[in-house]
Amino acid sequence: MINQALLKNAMIRSFTGRKKLPEISDKSWVLWPSESKVKRPSIYLEQMLDRVTEVCEFTNRERELKLIQGGEREYAPTMAYLIRNIEIIDGHFYKGAMKYSIKEGRDKLWLNGSFEELSEAQLVAGWYGNRFFGHWIRDEVTASIIDFSPFQKLSVHRSPYLHEAGYRELFQIHSKSVGLARCRELIVFDDYSQNSFKQKRYEYFRSSLKQGEAGQAKHPGVFIRRGKSGASRTLVNESAIEEFFQSVGFTIVDQENLSAAEVMQKILGAKVVASVEGSHMAHGIYGIAEGGTFLALQPPYRFNNTYKDYADCLDVNYSFVVGEEVPNGFIVSVEDLKKTLDIIPD
Repeated sequence: MINQALLKNAMIRSFTGRKKLPEISDKSWVLWPSESKVKRPSIYLEQMLDRVTEVCEFTNRERELKLIQGGEREYAPTMAYLIRNIEIIDGHFYKGAMKYSIKEGRDKLWLNGSFEELSEAQLVAGWYGNRFFGHWIRDEVTASIIDFSPFQKLSVHRSPYLHEAGYRELFQIHSKSVGLARCRELIVFDDYSQNSFKQKRYEYFRSSLKQGEAGQAKHPGVFIRRGKSGASRTLVNESAIEEFFQSVGFTIVDQENLSAAEVMQKILGAKVVASVEGSHMAHGIYGIAEGGTFLALQPPYRFNNTYKDYADCLDVNYSFVVGEEVPNGFIVSVEDLKKTLDIIPD
């Protein structure tokens, strides 16, 4: 069958222009107001910034430098929007002149299958969470405990992440996944802000894990292997780095060959969660010790401090070491790691 929602959307937009989701919503709520907080600076050696040659494609140098400096920051509110009579087609949401996408891929003109009819639902999935595991475990997991009962939790069809089923079981979160659907009333969240409302939800899951492990004691730290998934960020001297971390009491977490429960068991209580920067580092969000430190090993050609935002939200420290580019990837100096660990507070 033909994608009538797409054709109707294009026709209306030709007269009115594209509309954004808040403009066509039938009702909106402020779930948490905007706020201002003072955040601590990042921990790093003075020469690290001189090594940076490029930043990640999703950011810019000015933002990254401002982020690592700490100081006063403004946090956006968490919003909820109610949209009535909306169509969902393979991760794209249509109503009138509005198209809201949470999944990569072009619009489909021809559709296979039939539409599910939904009464009341709240969307817990988002564009970044559908693309990156790290965003899924931070964004969709925390959105899943925003309760608008009897609205059912909703996501869209995609391939599951390696540890997704394990974390769903561990955290007891569930959502209905759809491909083609029409929904009478849909609630959509604007929930990207790492504000106090997000912090409360992180802490909900962190507390549940601590209770499950009977208050597991703190330990020196973990080094999480990046593995082969995601964009290429090859740590060429990974063996030497792992050997150093083990010499100072760290546990090596081979996350690609462990279940979600096994990963969390190794991380829970870690004073330092170290890894090459990337989505897999998000395993540490729910297990890092109170007052702990995220330590990101960064390639000089992809400087990115996403985890500074999450460290700030959790009220833990953030540190980084920038490596040097070599053929097939980058290397990190063991001496730089030693010096950085020396300035990280206990």
